[in-house]
Formats: sequence, C-alpha cells, structure tokens
Amino acid sequence: MHTLQELGLKYGTTKADISTPANYLSFYELHLAPLRDKPITLLEIGVEYGNSLRMWREYFPQGKIIGMDCNDVNSYVSGERIETVVGNQGSLKDLDRVAEAYGPFDVIVDDAGHQPSLQIFCYKHMCKQVKPGGFYILEDLIGNHGIPFGPECTSSLVKLADSIIHRKLDHIETIAFSYGTSITKMRSAP
Repeated sequence: MHTLQELGLKYGTTKADISTPANYLSFYELHLAPLRDKPITLLEIGVEYGNSLRMWREYFPQGKIIGMDCNDVNSYVSGERIETVVGNQGSLKDLDRVAEAYGPFDVIVDDAGHQPSLQIFCYKHMCKQVKPGGFYILEDLIGNHGIPFGPECTSSLVKLADSIIHRKLDHIETIAFSYGTSITKMRSAP
C-alpha cells in the first residue's frame, strides 16, 4: 500500500512537490490515515488537470471523489469513483448545489482560487458541510516562494484556533498548520 506522498508523485500532483517546502501530503496523511479504508466522500474544490483526484481515488479505495472546478474538466478527469462538477468557490449557489448533490463530506480540500477573501468565504460556508470527525483542508495560504497572498486567511484561522483553545467553538476540534496549509478537524458527534 503506497503512502499519500508516493501516490502524489505517481500522479504528478503539485501537492507532492518535494522541491519546495510546500510538500503537503505527509502532513495530510498524519490526519487522514484513519479514514483510508472507509467509504468516505471527498470534495476537492479546484481541480485543474485532475491529478490529485486520481491520487485521492487510489489513496481512499472505497471513497467517492468529487471535484469542483470553474472549468469543465469532466471529459478528462471523471472516471471510476470520480465525478466532477462545474462551480465557483465564490458562489453560494454553486457551493450549495454540490453540497446538496454529494454532501455531507468526510473531507473537503480547498485548492481553488487562492484569494484570501474567497478562501475565507468558502471555508466559513463549507465547514458546515463536513461530517462530525471530518476534515477541511485549506491549501496555499501562501504563494510562490513563501510570499503570502494576504494575511486575511491565516489571521482568520488563527482567530479560530484561539477560540478553540478557549473552548468557544463547539463544532471544531482542532486546527493544525504546516507550511502553506491547514487542516481543520470537526468535532466528533457525542
């Protein structure tokens, strides 16, 4: 059984780019490994060429993988256990449509617009679509060469982390950070 990093390299996803500090997959596997052999539903927002969708499909052999992108990528991405939809992360209508059709989700990966205002908007809206005990992964909190896209997104997450520390939030269990990315774990149902 391959690690997530090995699968990322196999499928050529930039999430496994070992030439930069933004090597997300080993960090993700620390959190996602317990879900590996479960029949999960994963939504990735921002698909590009679909390499990571193929990686997720192999990593989660019982998983249903949904990709949402502002471009129609269906012809070269969809396949066994992968479905794609056209949608914009800045549109409530599009987010609600994908959530109604496929949610709730065990994992959501935001790899879309990389604009802090869109990342915050999507995070706040779509966290409600993550199952208890599930994860919301927010990628690319910084740009190329370590230059921040803007402090708004990380500042918003740090405020959430502070609220978790002080037990002000009932729905979020933890937020973990690594270079350029974060993982939010939703509190499990009692």
